[in-house]
Amino acid sequence: MTEYVIDYKKNGHGIRVEKVSGKLKVMKDGKVLADSRNAMILEEDGLPPVYYIPISDVKEGILELTNRKSTCQYKGLASYYSIRTDGGKEENKAWRYADPTAEFDQIRDYVAFYPDAVDGFEVY
Repeated sequence: MTEYVIDYKKNGHGIRVEKVSGKLKVMKDGKVLADSRNAMILEEDGLPPVYYIPISDVKEGILELTNRKSTCQYKGLASYYSIRTDGGKEENKAWRYADPTAEFDQIRDYVAFYPDAVDGFEVY
């Protein structure tokens, strides 16, 4: 059975956050960046699904906070991170909502990676 954490609609715009069943692994250049049993998937109208991983489940030394910020009218203020791997550093390729709106508190201290910045996401 799927457990929906939140199913949110405002002004006709829908966002659903759901716990990922199983483990989620994020890979880049053949290495594991993150491995989590507590990942979430966020599905928002008109956008591809996004995996959110607890920042504590990201391997140490991978993320470097940048100065970039953006605001989502639904989720709040996002901070961005560069990703460091053996292949170098890629700027602003991950983000998180450290203090999201009340409706999205489930993704507080979770980080998301841009799909083009990683090799892939594996649910197992």
